[in-house]
Amino acid sequence: MPDLTLVPVTSRAALKKFIHLPARVHAQRANWLPPLYLDEWTYFNPRKNNAFSYCDTLLLLAKRGATSVGRIMGIIHRPYNARTGEAAVRFAHLECFPDEEAVQALLSAVEAWGRSKGMTEMVGPFGFSDKDPEGLMIEGFDALPILVTATNQAYLPGYVERAGFEKSWIAWIL
Repeated sequence: MPDLTLVPVTSRAALKKFIHLPARVHAQRANWLPPLYLDEWTYFNPRKNNAFSYCDTLLLLAKRGATSVGRIMGIIHRPYNARTGEAAVRFAHLECFPDEEAVQALLSAVEAWGRSKGMTEMVGPFGFSDKDPEGLMIEGFDALPILVTATNQAYLPGYVERAGFEKSWIAWIL
């Protein structure tokens, strides 16, 4: 297996790989619903998404050779942290093939980035706001997802837990 590298998303070509990675990760999952790609391009565009103006962000791709195998977004929501007295970096949009090393590296990179900016805790998956998909699905993988709900592969929650994260709340969707 080729060595793992983390690459910051700094070009349109890299952003395209970032946006379309979930379609590859979930290609064999019959009940996975793709996002509305026009919405994804708007969401990840600092000129169209005002949240980039008041949040520090980091987008990373994990690669093995030339192949993208995972992605993550780091967010420091300065106004929220100031209002609540927190110093939290968030991770969001975590997707990965079954590659625990890649997930660990992505989470560690966001944590290190947050620490370099004075953050003392890390939470997620949690986007710019609670209107973004948040959390990880831990059961019901055979059911169709609903719009704007976290959908992930069954292995991902275990990878995140082994990285040191704990469940803090559970939402039931019937």
